[in-house]
Amino acid sequence: RFRSGCDLRARDSIRRLLSGLTPWPIVLGFLVAAVGGTVTSALYFLILFTTRPSVPGQEAGLLTTGDLVAVEVLGLLMTALGGFVSGRKANMLHVRHGAAAGAGTLAAWLLLDVAVPSEGIPAWYDAVSIAATIPAAALGGSAAGRWPPGREAAGAHH
Repeated sequence: RFRSGCDLRARDSIRRLLSGLTPWPIVLGFLVAAVGGTVTSALYFLILFTTRPSVPGQEAGLLTTGDLVAVEVLGLLMTALGGFVSGRKANMLHVRHGAAAGAGTLAAWLLLDVAVPSEGIPAWYDAVSIAATIPAAALGGSAAGRWPPGREAAGAHH
């Protein structure tokens, strides 16, 4: 079977990108991002729908642009935290481990969106989610690489 030079270069690039990555930190980072994003979003909606007064003429449960931005920011913060955890636990190739956790998070989100399509969610929300997930996780991984060795929590004393 004939393979083009482009196919071989792409395969070699992927192989180099994935070399040195360890699975467990990536899985842990993915779990932090997925569970953290789900829990923080659920808490936001719980607080939102139990405290927001109903507005005459507005459909109950309708999300505003501000609500969508808040949920997006919470999700991206949890994704960055997942990338941080992945990079910190791997203790090497921090950015790549964080980005890999973000790629897993993005893949899971896309699969969920295909299985259970979101009705009424604007295209900009999906575009921001797709475009920002891996960079947010990579940023978390980068922060993990800059975190001083032996420092477990802010203000921890040894």
